[in-house]
Amino acid sequence: MARTHAIRIGQLTTGVPLVLSSILADMLWADGHSVEITCDTPERMFAALGAGRIDILCAALLPHAHAHLFSAVAAGTTQISAPYDGVCTAWVVPAKMETLSRIDDLAGDRTASRTIRYVADAPLLAAQSVAALQRYELEAAGFELSGVSQDDWIEAVFDALRHKRRSVFALLQPHWTMAALELRALQDSRSVFATPDRAVLLAHRNLRQIIKPQSLRQLAAMQLTAQDITEMERMINMDAMTTEEVAELWFARNQKRVLRWGGPRDAPTDILSRKNGKDRPKS
Repeated sequence: MARTHAIRIGQLTTGVPLVLSSILADMLWADGHSVEITCDTPERMFAALGAGRIDILCAALLPHAHAHLFSAVAAGTTQISAPYDGVCTAWVVPAKMETLSRIDDLAGDRTASRTIRYVADAPLLAAQSVAALQRYELEAAGFELSGVSQDDWIEAVFDALRHKRRSVFALLQPHWTMAALELRALQDSRSVFATPDRAVLLAHRNLRQIIKPQSLRQLAAMQLTAQDITEMERMINMDAMTTEEVAELWFARNQKRVLRWGGPRDAPTDILSRKNGKDRPKS
């Protein structure tokens, strides 16, 4: 199949699962497009979208988390679709901390760790965790927030589970740890985290000049569930699969759904049987 003009996808390194860009790439590849994937921070990817250095941003968390970045590029972009929603902050604890069910319970629990860890480069997570600390008056009880790298956050979660530490962690749902590990979300009775975001695919205004109309319709119809996201991320983090392997497996298991999005009828098998070597989406 002759490849058309390369579609350049910008993948955010935080807040959005990396496998999402692999799914987009495979869909576009099956429809005859060449694809290039670039990963970087939200700040750099939004700037690249505004400057036309990428064609699709995967993905903006709107209307809250990335509002400040989106406002700078909104005039020159368009929203393709919202593949999934329900992106929201949660505070979680090891499931065996049975005496804790609500955030309200933390202040009276003298054995709980006073440090609540969150991934530092997730703005919505940080802002809403600060708000929760204040609304639940937890600073007076000695609680504080600690922004750490994603790797350090994961290590701290495994350490808490391994050594039965009474620790609290902040995360953005959907998150693979909720499907793979024995973690439980604390009830937010004061609704601090009650404003979920959607993951939105943004396109540069010139995308329509280089993408096939049927490809754009397929992306517009794309819908995933929180279960899809958590399971794919679980396979990457727990089963040591690559994002490309997970995307291909997902297509193999969900061929009927992909066809309902309006793509080429042979798209799922096209991806699995003919993708090789130099023709693979580049990342």
